[in-house]
Amino acid sequence: TLLANLGEACPISANQRKTRADIFVLDSWKRSWRESCAWRDYFPTPNLDPLKGTMSRTAWSRFNRLLSGRTRLAADMHRYGILASPVCDCGAPLQTPEHIIETCPRRFLEGGLPKLASLDDDVIVWLSGLNVDA
Repeated sequence: TLLANLGEACPISANQRKTRADIFVLDSWKRSWRESCAWRDYFPTPNLDPLKGTMSRTAWSRFNRLLSGRTRLAADMHRYGILASPVCDCGAPLQTPEHIIETCPRRFLEGGLPKLASLDDDVIVWLSGLNVDA
């Protein structure tokens, strides 16, 4: 594991190794976000923890799944071999976060990505009521 490897290379305590590993993971995540995340124009930093207490666990989980692109939507479930088809129940060929947020006639968020970025009360209500397990 990463912590075990750090232990061999660094003569420091387990707590210090864990702290360094946490920093390494967070830095790697932020770098990946800046370089490749489709949402980075709306969310310049992936550190949204202060918002966690402003919504239910369900809404918070759905929000993070949508942002990360690791969802329980049909396109992902198909890619993982769990569903036979990536088709949305509205008939669109792919049920993806972009489709759900921007164009799905059954679920779209009025205002799309810019609205999602606002994380206002309307967005929290939308996330809470989203009838797919994003």
